[in-house]
Amino acid sequence: MKIAFYFVGEDYINYLKKYEIEHRGFMTVPNVVYANRNKFCMELFWK
Repeated sequence: MKIAFYFVGEDYINYLKKYEIEHRGFMTVPNVVYANRNKFCMELFWK
């Protein structure tokens, strides 16, 4: 199993949130910016 960690830009996250609300009516994109830290994204690959 390969694990990769990424920091996704705040502007791109906001774009995804807006797009999802406009097209689906609800949002599942998580917040990535908090008061004292940024949340990372994790990607898992199984063979």
